[in-house]
Amino acid sequence: HRGRSSPQHRTRLGHLMARTCGSCTLCCTVQGIKEGMPGTPNGEKLPNVPCPYAKVHAPSCGGCSIYETRPSECSGYVCLWIEGLGGAADRPDKTGVLFEVHDQEDPAHPFVAARTLRRGLEKNPRVQAIITHLRGKGIRTVVVYPEDVQGWDAVINLDEGVAPVRPRE
Repeated sequence: HRGRSSPQHRTRLGHLMARTCGSCTLCCTVQGIKEGMPGTPNGEKLPNVPCPYAKVHAPSCGGCSIYETRPSECSGYVCLWIEGLGGAADRPDKTGVLFEVHDQEDPAHPFVAARTLRRGLEKNPRVQAIITHLRGKGIRTVVVYPEDVQGWDAVINLDEGVAPVRPRE
């Protein structure tokens, strides 16, 4: 599952605390919703498109105007910053990079995706420090950024040094 973190993943990642979103709504932009998005003909929201229900400065409800009835992909989403990865200055809306666990390909060997709003944000020294920390723990890490071609994300696999392009999920 993308953006979900099981207890064994949390232990391996070394998260120490839980945080609140505050005014951050980056996950509402970068993640795609496959079903259950109200107000859309097919119930979907494309990745890297701001959610029409996201609102800023609403920490009591997670920044969502439909918080109580939001799609299950939203309610089950886990941002690794929320779980304690990085410092206060590393909050996704401040860096433009959202870290999430992916385990759909191989649940026994999850990897972390650093989803960026645009190419180059992964070069921020704070983001690089987090990537170095994860890789130092032996956690496979990839950088995902939106491409200009609708429906595609570019993926940079930091462990293999290649940049394959794959369809968005």
